[in-house]
Amino acid sequence: MLMKILSYRELTEMPISPAIAKAAFPKTEILDFAAWQDELITVMGQTSNCKKFYTRIIQQADLTTGEKEAYKVTLNNLDYKALEGALLVNSATFYNHLYSIISVYNPFLLQEEKVALTEKYLTAAYLQPHSSFTPKKVSGTVRKQAVLAILFAMANKVVILPNLFDKTTGTEKEILHRSLQNLRQVQTQASTVFVLTQEPEEAIYLGNRILVLSNQPAGLIGETVPVAIPKLRNPLLVKEFPNFKTIYKKLLGLLTDTFANEDLLSLPPQKFIL
Repeated sequence: MLMKILSYRELTEMPISPAIAKAAFPKTEILDFAAWQDELITVMGQTSNCKKFYTRIIQQADLTTGEKEAYKVTLNNLDYKALEGALLVNSATFYNHLYSIISVYNPFLLQEEKVALTEKYLTAAYLQPHSSFTPKKVSGTVRKQAVLAILFAMANKVVILPNLFDKTTGTEKEILHRSLQNLRQVQTQASTVFVLTQEPEEAIYLGNRILVLSNQPAGLIGETVPVAIPKLRNPLLVKEFPNFKTIYKKLLGLLTDTFANEDLLSLPPQKFIL
């Protein structure tokens, strides 16, 4: 019996058998919120797949009812501008924003406890110098810090963050990263935090684990990569851990098969150089 030897192109373009896809990524996949509690999970993959994945997260976490409503919430969370417009009122100070949110989500706290908690969130997000300012009087980075603080102050068991770090560099990105880490320390309820990123270094630096999403079927978890690096990380030292390079190389191998062309083009070329 003669067998045809396929070229690399034929192999890569060959459609995946539905039976194989179903076996590899069962549709009964369980999202283990109990195991993920109090973790920061970085999510990587095609943007369209991330939307499908977050829709499932929102549904299974009972944050809303129905797939259509969950998808709408997903789009609002991933669209930073829409989220900022929904959370920040131009006429209110950042102190008033946080105090109001804390009062709504923690109605049984005494007034002095609400004040103390408001101060904690302001400090964690480096907003103390801006607490008496309104959103229109500060920079875009400060507004992002405020959005982060408000999302954590809502005390949900699942926090889905937009890509706040996109198009930020240097000091601005470091402030946002540290604000995120500080807010996780002061939050009143243990939560699972999901962060979408397309940068392997950022995924490793921030995450307790990294979820690389599959293309087929779309939006399911293709691979889970644990980040065995101490939680309190210094951005200058994290690359010195022996596990960093191992995780980095594994991610690169996974992501070249996971990202769409338009997603890959958005990655800085130096991120793929070891």
